[in-house]
Amino acid sequence: MSSLRASTTTVKGPSPAHRSTAAQGGFSLIELMVGLAVGLIVILVVTQTLAIFEGQKRTTTSGADAQQSGLLSLFSIEQDVRNAGAGFNSIQAFSCVNFFSYYKANATATATTNQSFTPVPVLIQDGGTGPGANSDQIIVRYGTEFTGSVPSRLLNPLASATPPFSLVVERTYDFTTNDLVVLVDPTFTNCTLMRVTGINLPLRQLDVASGQYPEYNPATLPTLTPPWPTSFPQNSWVFRVGTTTGGGVGSRTYSIDANRSLQVVDSANPATPDILANGIVNLQAQYGLSNTANTKDVTSWVNATGAFVDTTLTGAGGVADRQRIKAIRLAIVARSSNREPGLVTTQCTAIDNAIPPVRPDCACQGATTNYGPCAWRDIGGTAGPRIDLRSAAGDTEWQHYRYKVYQTMIPLRNSLWPY
Repeated sequence: MSSLRASTTTVKGPSPAHRSTAAQGGFSLIELMVGLAVGLIVILVVTQTLAIFEGQKRTTTSGADAQQSGLLSLFSIEQDVRNAGAGFNSIQAFSCVNFFSYYKANATATATTNQSFTPVPVLIQDGGTGPGANSDQIIVRYGTEFTGSVPSRLLNPLASATPPFSLVVERTYDFTTNDLVVLVDPTFTNCTLMRVTGINLPLRQLDVASGQYPEYNPATLPTLTPPWPTSFPQNSWVFRVGTTTGGGVGSRTYSIDANRSLQVVDSANPATPDILANGIVNLQAQYGLSNTANTKDVTSWVNATGAFVDTTLTGAGGVADRQRIKAIRLAIVARSSNREPGLVTTQCTAIDNAIPPVRPDCACQGATTNYGPCAWRDIGGTAGPRIDLRSAAGDTEWQHYRYKVYQTMIPLRNSLWPY
């Protein structure tokens, strides 16, 4: 028997060199370039999307901040205006022709005259209509003693203008030492602010002396035109308007500072303005007038110009006009802090008579000279105040920002109820 020998065949795999070559196979140069181009396009799209989103977020956030600033400003001014005239809200005080006052902060200070008390609860100082700082200022005046509208009367004539002297009145129980009182003669010609330095209850006397600070009683008569009154007859009214320790006759002045912020200056601390809101670029106000002093319906709106300039309104010739003031109309312009690359706010060019209106913010009679949003829609009534947000003629920087306008009408309740 022959033996069979098994045949074995050995199959060899690829050599190590071949395996290394196969493992290193990859993208060609063209494929790499295509991949880089696609990646760059994706990065560009993502970057632009993020930039657009970030811009929209800044616009929305800054708009919300402007809205908050505008509402806060409007609320602050409105609260003060509603209290304007408290403490001297009487026909006698509002009807007085000549007001006299004297104030020295200390023994060495120079006295100020006829500034610490005026019969206008709200006084608007017009800022003009040209480019630059053309915002109005609003001065709110009030007495700290709200019962001052209930007067007492002089039982004996007062025949002297220089202290010391005594006011003999109908009653003394509602007066205290350091009260500020206003004497009004029966003809409403003269009103004088003075300080009570002592009270004699049995004799029903209010003592007035000089030399105490803060000082409201001049030891010698100031030289003024018209002259300081030298006497008050029997039955002259005596109003208690406040105390020197509690603020006396106060005022708060609202204005826009150089940093585009709404500030208020209190007469109790005039050297330190309080910043109420940032991003407020314009403040405009008008007086609401009734036809006569004895009527209460507002029939027209006027700027603080002409007969209603502050110096004219508080003077002897302004009595009839200031008695007609029954409300004010207020517009506050808040600006977004985000500067847009393009011009996002356009100048109003005409009154919008379309129904519904196409540009409700631009419906104002002074549109062609109004460089900014309109204060309010006035197509059916008195022209609104002009707003100019330019820093100079030809400036377009203001158009790179978005604006919100907040406006309201505020009745002067302390000027309404006496009539």
